[in-house]
Amino acid sequence: DSGYLTLWDAQGKQELGADLAVPASDDASRVLYLAQPDDPRWQVSVGGQTLEKLGSATPEQRYGVGMASGELSVVLRPEPQNWAWVQLVGLLFLIGLALPGLQKRNTASVGRRLNRPLPGNDENEVLPRRALEVAE
Repeated sequence: DSGYLTLWDAQGKQELGADLAVPASDDASRVLYLAQPDDPRWQVSVGGQTLEKLGSATPEQRYGVGMASGELSVVLRPEPQNWAWVQLVGLLFLIGLALPGLQKRNTASVGRRLNRPLPGNDENEVLPRRALEVAE
């Protein structure tokens, strides 16, 4: 037995084995100790009845069993997957950046490129485009 589930009653402690069943008893003060770190995601039930979590000054968790008996279920509920939403938002952002229609083109810079000097010409001499076509 691992000892991670221990049932305490008036007669003492009883480690619950692999069968995970809580025996019937007339003792209403029975307490189940779960040797796991305190986490609100733990859900413990006996015979389909959810057990109430008791306060504890010790590291393990305590649950009031009372006179309940039957199959013991100990489940750690999974955390919500918020990271999936973050990934989806990031993916949509990247798709938006990749779409060429969303980017504005600066049309003012197109005219400035036409007035640049040709290689081999004097850098200070800027020829208009029409003059270049006639010279050829």
